[in-house]
Amino acid sequence: MKRIVIVPIHLLLTLWSFAQEPKPIGLTFNKTVHLIFPKDVYYYDVGSSAILVAQKNAILKLAPKTNGFEETNLTVVTVDNVWYTFLLNYKSDIRELTYFIASADGKKVNGGLMKGSGEENDPNVKTDSSTLIASAHEKDYISCCREIIQKAPSYWNVAGSAKKVYFALTNIFIHNEKLYFVLSLGNASSINYDINFIELTVVNKKQLKRASIQEEIKQPLFIYNKTDQIPAKTKEVCMVFVYDKFTIPEDRKLLLEMYEKKGGRNIVFDVKKDLIGRVVEVK
Repeated sequence: MKRIVIVPIHLLLTLWSFAQEPKPIGLTFNKTVHLIFPKDVYYYDVGSSAILVAQKNAILKLAPKTNGFEETNLTVVTVDNVWYTFLLNYKSDIRELTYFIASADGKKVNGGLMKGSGEENDPNVKTDSSTLIASAHEKDYISCCREIIQKAPSYWNVAGSAKKVYFALTNIFIHNEKLYFVLSLGNASSINYDINFIELTVVNKKQLKRASIQEEIKQPLFIYNKTDQIPAKTKEVCMVFVYDKFTIPEDRKLLLEMYEKKGGRNIVFDVKKDLIGRVVEVK
């Protein structure tokens, strides 16, 4: 006997309303494409390692690593819980280099997709719109960060400064295949320092013709003790950025950058690749 399954009409409408036709995007080897969203991007995923992706605020920058690639997908979620899907295809040449993405191109998802650290009462754990989608691993991240942030600095000269603002990398640890970068920030000036962004970027050692896309911004999985401002006369603030494990190719170098919001006290310095190779494991 055949069984008849009756699906409530409201469920069908809900599933239908979430269905989304991917927006096609053409890419070519010698040009960079920018996607500009209505709100800041806090999560993205591309289906192929052949695509270089860099993100800053509401902008995604895309370019293929090679001359040709198979069709792949890109998923983007903005801070207002709107999901966007794209199909990326290689073309021999393109004319459209900038896409202004409308909210209507995505689908609003109701519910608490943007989660914090999972420990709302912990004063050392701060979250905002830049916090990535929470995962089951966050408790492990928090536990490890609490331990390593208490350790003495291993590096004393991996740092930079600008007009009495200080930015340094003091330790790198590895735990469960994740890299933990311990950062120290200070502000001896009389003016508060509002942080625009802190980024860890892999760039080419040489200035190539296509240098604008020869970079890879490492996206943190988790940020411990995140702060958006270093108040004036602050001796030290410590933050920990957690990343998937990675190494640096011979023809590239690693940069740490901190930029001031609506200001010029920007700090950029190199991180020697041998520091990654001799990180201390946290048991």
